[in-house]
Amino acid sequence: MKRFLSLGVGFAAFLTLPLHAQQAERATTTPQTRASSRVASLVEAMNGGDPVEIARFVAANYESDHDQWTRYWASLHYEVGPLAFHSAEAEPSRGGERQILWYHGQTTRAWVGLRLTLEPDEPFRIMAGGVRRSPRPRSVAARSPLTLAQIPDTLNAVLRASTDQGYFSGAVLVAKDGEVVFESAYGHADKSRGVRNTTETRFSLASMTKMFTGVAIAQLAERGLLSFDDPIGKHIPEYPAPMSELVTIHHLLTHSSGIEFDDDPTYMASLVATRSVRDLLKAQLAHVDRRGGLESFALPDGFDYTNEGVDLLGVIIENVSGRSWGQVLRDEVFYPAGMTNTGSDLLEDDPLLARRYTLRGATAEDLAGGDRPEFQSGNEWLIRPAGTGFSTTRDMFRFLEAVRSHRLLGSDMADLVTSPLIEEPTPPGLGFQRSYGYTFRVRESAEGGRAVGHNGGAPGIGTSGYFYPDTGFTIVVLSNFEGEWWLTPLIEELVGAM
Repeated sequence: MKRFLSLGVGFAAFLTLPLHAQQAERATTTPQTRASSRVASLVEAMNGGDPVEIARFVAANYESDHDQWTRYWASLHYEVGPLAFHSAEAEPSRGGERQILWYHGQTTRAWVGLRLTLEPDEPFRIMAGGVRRSPRPRSVAARSPLTLAQIPDTLNAVLRASTDQGYFSGAVLVAKDGEVVFESAYGHADKSRGVRNTTETRFSLASMTKMFTGVAIAQLAERGLLSFDDPIGKHIPEYPAPMSELVTIHHLLTHSSGIEFDDDPTYMASLVATRSVRDLLKAQLAHVDRRGGLESFALPDGFDYTNEGVDLLGVIIENVSGRSWGQVLRDEVFYPAGMTNTGSDLLEDDPLLARRYTLRGATAEDLAGGDRPEFQSGNEWLIRPAGTGFSTTRDMFRFLEAVRSHRLLGSDMADLVTSPLIEEPTPPGLGFQRSYGYTFRVRESAEGGRAVGHNGGAPGIGTSGYFYPDTGFTIVVLSNFEGEWWLTPLIEELVGAM
């Protein structure tokens, strides 16, 4: 499930990381350029949280797509809250350098970098722009981490304030060397019934599910039942050539297969009726047959994120093991890891599963009240190896610890699965590199720290779970809001995880 953003031609949105608030703030004024002044006016309109003011700014500064841009900037406000200017930085770009204006969340402590490109002639409307969801600006030094004793009160204060102002709902867990040092829940699991989130609330995971599927494939490889170099046609004989011959299990695991259909509305609509992994395969085969043009298929040159490739891993699990994908996860992943509140799909109603609340598709009335309507899931898929799992913070901690401690995979296989095998595109100047292992994301900082895990995002879902081999920390964030991106990196900075 891909993060939403990337609205409009030339709009660059980077899902990266922010940091701690109590850094030395620089209360400087924005640079005196036309574009910088326009950014300052935009932030002023957003900070009031009034869609009418945001709409007025958009109407005066965009030639078209006014409703779309009004919803976008209003949604950004309700993700991160009011922003204060911090500093301006030049960063590398294809044309040399470009200026990023850094703002800091006054409540959430998120770092947000903004830039706007204006037309060269009057009325100098906005023609492109970017939002950088990022670590701290390079001009801000990392502060000393909290002690373990300071973590509970500090995190609770940040999370309570963010929840009270409508920027967070969910549960958070932090552990050090296998011991939980903080675990708490905030907001509502079901607003209509007044049910609050607890540490036992189950949350939809979205793409965090991919880790379960990848571990199950690696277990089959350990047992000699498949090889990562096997072409997918060996285990899915009905898949058509040349994909069946060119694409290997390694390509599926590292998002380098080129099998990606989720930009096709017809294909996505066909998934709503699926009720099994076999149904998913039938939907893929029907789409491939309908689309045609197979003779021109070629592997991509590098990383290309895909849900369909991971769904095919689920098909391979079933064909090789003789059991359903969900049963394999229950028997080989959840049970050995001690995960008693985790499942693989949403085929059955679960009263303990948090309702999802989303800004996507919110009306002007919703935005004016800062309210996220409940996501209506009738038009979404219910079973996908790429992203329909659910869990609790404690169970996801158990899973990550089981991977780290080699209880699900042997040491050599666990090291391979969690190694950086292919680079993800990472904007320059961020101070870290994003890579991908076998369904595990790997982030490596310029200082040498490493984070291993995955995140997930969809309407009303914002999740993240990582362990940090160099410091012994584990951080799990499960939210029934989308837009969780600012919280995990903030916690990383506070506790010194990387």
